[in-house]
Amino acid sequence: KYGPLVIKVHDKNASKIQKYASRKNVYSTFTYRDPRCFILSAMDHKERTKNEQQQVFPQFTNVTSAIPEAKSWGGIALQFKKSEIFTLKYEDLVISPEYCVGKVAKYLNVKINEKRILAV
Repeated sequence: KYGPLVIKVHDKNASKIQKYASRKNVYSTFTYRDPRCFILSAMDHKERTKNEQQQVFPQFTNVTSAIPEAKSWGGIALQFKKSEIFTLKYEDLVISPEYCVGKVAKYLNVKINEKRILAV
């Protein structure tokens, strides 16, 4: 009725996301990070936005303070991995984009030739 649907969220409310993911003809993906990389990236974002009006990850003052948030997101990743939502580890995408694009294409049931995958 409405065509393809893409939802990009940074929301930990998995039930809202799964509500849409369970609909017919909706393909859902969830990209997650290694918790250690998540913490370091969040702390870096905090530092780079410290002089901006809306600072990113202001609660990430040190590694110890970031662990509960990383655990929370890790729990969501595990929840999605057990569902019908396609999960992809960010670090795998960075290390092997061709392989990951092939996996996503297969999940979406899209035929894509190797030449296009290698162009990624």
